[in-house]
Amino acid sequence: MLDNSYFIYVQRDDPYLAQSLYQARLDISGDVARPCGLYHESFENATDPAESVCRQAKFYRKFATTQQARLGADRFWIVSYEELCENPQQLVDRVAQDVLHIDQSQVREVAPSKVRDQQRLDDGLFNQLRSWIENTKDVVDSG
Repeated sequence: MLDNSYFIYVQRDDPYLAQSLYQARLDISGDVARPCGLYHESFENATDPAESVCRQAKFYRKFATTQQARLGADRFWIVSYEELCENPQQLVDRVAQDVLHIDQSQVREVAPSKVRDQQRLDDGLFNQLRSWIENTKDVVDSG
């Protein structure tokens, strides 16, 4: 059914992804303990919301590599967030060529954008996220 489908996963550096997930929980549900997005029960096994978003970030990374292994790198692309911001034209050209099969002369130029990997949480919480991610092996199965 999805034989002609392509998937593009934009992968962000784990501490910044965890920070964004933490902020999204506050913005969307108003409750940092309530996960949003793709869900896995391991997020509930965390001792606190900071650990939960770190588990969620690690789950997403592992999920992407699992899906890429299942579908193949030619159909499931893992794209670096930083590279996408710095050179979006590269991905646009790849989609034009590999997916749409159109000449690149038909593609508009896309300007780079600013990489938004900036610490937005207080030092203590951000350092807690970074430390948990750096010192913990993958803890979830992406099944």
